[in-house]
Amino acid sequence: MSNLAKVEKPVKAIVKRELASTTVIKINMYEDESGYDGEPLYRIDIICDGDSPKPEHASNMLVCVREYLWDLGDLRWPMFTFLTPEDAVDYYAPVQLD
Repeated sequence: MSNLAKVEKPVKAIVKRELASTTVIKINMYEDESGYDGEPLYRIDIICDGDSPKPEHASNMLVCVREYLWDLGDLRWPMFTFLTPEDAVDYYAPVQLD
């Protein structure tokens, strides 16, 4: 079982708990090896309906997720992206090259 399979459900629960005042439509989480320093990380895309979360809620969410992962010995950094449903369509659309 990959690390992602072990941590995805608890991480999504933490995100929903910490962003309880925000309407979260969907959370996508995946492993990525493309951190700016080459270190592996988790990308966590949060699709929200309406306003973005308050900065203090987003900041607290980051701390809670990071502490959860590090307590398990998983040192991947969680990288968050907040999207509206409209933005998500473009964000996940396949790239077409001429």
